[in-house]
Amino acid sequence: MISISAISPQIYTSESIEPVVAVTYGRNGLVLTKGTDYEVSYSDNVNVGTATITFRGLAGSANWEAGCEI
Repeated sequence: MISISAISPQIYTSESIEPVVAVTYGRNGLVLTKGTDYEVSYSDNVNVGTATITFRGLAGSANWEAGCEI
């Protein structure tokens, strides 16, 4: 099971917002590494509303998403 750390509401800045999140795997909470275990892309992250963060697992892993309020 993949877990993504909580993403707090973000302050509007009129620029792209890319919050840092911790990604863990399994019951033991193995910390995954950006660029090694997964890639991240952001969308709808400039204007007020709900942004989407998409994580793409590398080496055949599945994709997953998280959202945050701006």
